[in-house]
Amino acid sequence: RTFPYEFKPGQLVDTDGDGMLEYMDSLPGQNMPLLYVSSNNGQGYSKSLGSLNYYVQADGTTPWNKGTFQLISPGDDAVFGFEPALDASGHPVYAEDFDVPNEQRDNITNFSSGTLN
Repeated sequence: RTFPYEFKPGQLVDTDGDGMLEYMDSLPGQNMPLLYVSSNNGQGYSKSLGSLNYYVQADGTTPWNKGTFQLISPGDDAVFGFEPALDASGHPVYAEDFDVPNEQRDNITNFSSGTLN
């Protein structure tokens, strides 16, 4: 069952001036928008050059939420800790037993029940 989500108008901003609104996390002082990466209705996340990055599980290939989407906040430091993928193997790995780089530890995702730390 899907529930509607009411976006707060004050969190919709155009940070890069391209006319497309981005949604900011409600964390105080946040200056980076949330990252939404879609699995294209379960068909798979894009692996094309320059595609948006998404988290994979410890096996290095299986995306978290492989049939839906990933919603990622850069957390309190406003740094995602990764850049858009330069190639198909450039996706960050996250698993409970994996050593997540410091810049990513405070990232908040819809699959980790809080921060990656």
